[in-house]
Amino acid sequence: MEIGIALTDLSLFLVIVAISLVTTRFWPILMASMMGCGLFGHLTKPLGPDILNRAYYIAVALWSYPELTLLAVATWRHRVRLKRHGVDYAWVWQLPRRYRNGWSVDELARPLPQN
Repeated sequence: MEIGIALTDLSLFLVIVAISLVTTRFWPILMASMMGCGLFGHLTKPLGPDILNRAYYIAVALWSYPELTLLAVATWRHRVRLKRHGVDYAWVWQLPRRYRNGWSVDELARPLPQN
């Protein structure tokens, strides 16, 4: 097992999990799950030292390709939302206060009642 690579993967996994807790997007959760699968792949080497290199590659490194694709699609969708709406609330603290207080998106589209 390559300890340095496993620790790097673990630290990046923890950062992505932390990001997924404060973002309004779904992709960090999906990316964290893919990274978690790669982390489990690191555990296969000490458990089975005679594992084939190709199987180790599939368990660890192959997950990076869907992760990069997911990141590219998420970035593209972010740019599309910015172009279409002019704003893209990516973080929980950026959401309008009424939305955070339980208002639905439809209720946000209507003006506030005037008393």
